[in-house]
Amino acid sequence: MKKRFTDNELKFVNGTNILTLAQSRGYEVKKISNKSYKISDYGGLCISADGMKWNWFSRGAGGGPIQFLMELEGLTWVDAVKDILGIDYDALAIVEKPVEKIEENIEFVLPEKNDTYKHIFAYLIKTRKIDYEIVQEFVKEKKIYEDNRKNIVFVGYNDEDIAKFASVRGTGSKKFRYDSGGSDKGYPFSKVGTDNTLLVFESAIDLMSYMTLFKIYQNKEILHHMISMGGTTYIPIENYLKKNKNIKKMILCLDSDKEGHFFSGKIKERFGEKYEILKHVPKHKDFNEDLIAVCEELEENDYMEL
Repeated sequence: MKKRFTDNELKFVNGTNILTLAQSRGYEVKKISNKSYKISDYGGLCISADGMKWNWFSRGAGGGPIQFLMELEGLTWVDAVKDILGIDYDALAIVEKPVEKIEENIEFVLPEKNDTYKHIFAYLIKTRKIDYEIVQEFVKEKKIYEDNRKNIVFVGYNDEDIAKFASVRGTGSKKFRYDSGGSDKGYPFSKVGTDNTLLVFESAIDLMSYMTLFKIYQNKEILHHMISMGGTTYIPIENYLKKNKNIKKMILCLDSDKEGHFFSGKIKERFGEKYEILKHVPKHKDFNEDLIAVCEELEENDYMEL
């Protein structure tokens, strides 16, 4: 049987620079550091500075140039190879190369702690409408604290209660969020449960908002395990399931947007054979928006009764 492509052709295709490939398809490539680039409007999709590999963390996808076209454009393996072979590389501009090597291994260190909690309490309780007792519970467990720049820090621990992950979120008018360098997403911000169900959230704020809504409507403690992925990634889910063999069911509480719905489908594909997978979709974009709407309605009703 005659091969569709020669060995030399496949060698050429697999050695294609993915930065150049992305540019040839019209994607806007932006340098974000000396070791990686990203494609605008494709959150979490990074390409290594040498152009030899890519990873779309939010979708758990990655690989070489063939897989790049298969994932982003839905091409078959054969069509992806054909397209790469047909590119006129001489007509393309040169993508800037990195100028220095960056150390890959970064030691994880928690952000320096402030001597007060007042800014994060005001942010979580007044702005985000999260229940005071729920905030106090996470503070007591050292899973949230205020850093010396008045930001809130959400912390994840390993089995030895050693901090391994920290997500920092601004509490002021300028909103921002980032993970501390060296953070291990395998140890997410979480609430340990006592039953066989795991609730999965994109953010710690949504997790705490869900707990507050449950308290408002059910007036009792929630028994489910709960984790925040810190975005959309399989890593925290896989690690938590590995450590908690009793879990049989997952309820996906992701954002009600394109990315949230897409990743819910990916989680079901990945874990659906072993676990029962359900979805709890918020009425608004996320569960914090739901909580704020509920609190505003309750406040309005109280005002009307006066």
